[in-house]
Amino acid sequence: MKDASQAWILVTLTGTTVALVAWLVDVVQEWMSDLKTGYCTTNWRYNSKFCCWGREDGCPEWRTWSETFGNATQASSYYTDMAMYSVLGVRSD
Repeated sequence: MKDASQAWILVTLTGTTVALVAWLVDVVQEWMSDLKTGYCTTNWRYNSKFCCWGREDGCPEWRTWSETFGNATQASSYYTDMAMYSVLGVRSD
């Protein structure tokens, strides 16, 4: 009886650990995917979806990298965004 319960406890702990790791990978992947384009000013841990939750008309809390570095021209904004996208680029499907 003791051996059978140990196996079920081990299976339960393994399943819970795998589920937590999968959840963590999913959350971090989504956050890093959005980090390529900008960040949330109210909470750095939020991706764009949670930063702009329930907003239909723009999101002042989400800042692009060109807004952060204060680029004056459209060309410099483009190159700043492209550079940050390349530096922080993570393949996301």
